Amino acid sequence: MKPSKLFLASLILSLSAGVAHGCIPSPNYTLYASSTSDGTYYYSTASVSGYSTGMSFSYCGNGVLHTPFVWHQLKNNANGTIEGGTFSGQPGCPGCQISVSNEQIIAPTSSDFWEEDDAGWVQCSIAGIFWHNGGEGAPALSSLIETAYLRASPTTWTCSMIGGQQVCNITQFSSFCTAPTTPPDYMPHGLVTTDNPPSPYYDFKTVCYTFSLSAPYSWICFPTSNVKPLAATPPSGDCTKYPHAGGSNITTQ
Repeated sequence: MKPSKLFLASLILSLSAGVAHGCIPSPNYTLYASSTSDGTYYYSTASVSGYSTGMSFSYCGNGVLHTPFVWHQLKNNANGTIEGGTFSGQPGCPGCQISVSNEQIIAPTSSDFWEEDDAGWVQCSIAGIFWHNGGEGAPALSSLIETAYLRASPTTWTCSMIGGQQVCNITQFSSFCTAPTTPPDYMPHGLVTTDNPPSPYYDFKTVCYTFSLSAPYSWICFPTSNVKPLAATPPSGDCTKYPHAGGSNITTQ
């Protein structure tokens, strides 16, 4: 199973004092953001869902509607390209469960980094915005996204016969990167291969993200099938170490 990035946030706000008693809702809404990757593409989803309680229709009148909004934006910091934006869901009664969701798919390359920004709010048809977690241009959650390249050498592994085939489980690697890109942003936790013994070097490519928008960065990387064994001793790899994108001499399948 692929790991996923997960973020939950909720916030309860009151309407201004000018709203009549009995027309003040108690919001129960959540901003939810998640992502996953196959090592090449980055799949990102943001949503808002929930309901309100405590509203009296004798004060507010029938026909009051609440509309959910989500701001889900991915920006390419290299060329300024923007994917996503602001999206609204179907309006519903104050006590109804309402939601809005949006998915964006990007393929980061070795020459760019992306920033994801997420926020959400709910708007009342008679009182305007009464709940928010961030806003358009003011994210509640931000993260950086990169394609990470790595050249590494296996240091620990075990091999066994499985189904009549020799299979090796590599459990530890040592990076083989240039001095400026050491330590790299990405280091695999393991690799299963039919190479026996394992190749002396491997090239990797995957997608990573971090909630740190300034140093020190703590990158979380997805598992990847973008792996290439290298039989001969290669030069040190041009690995990814933010803000250096890397990848100039690393190729993967």
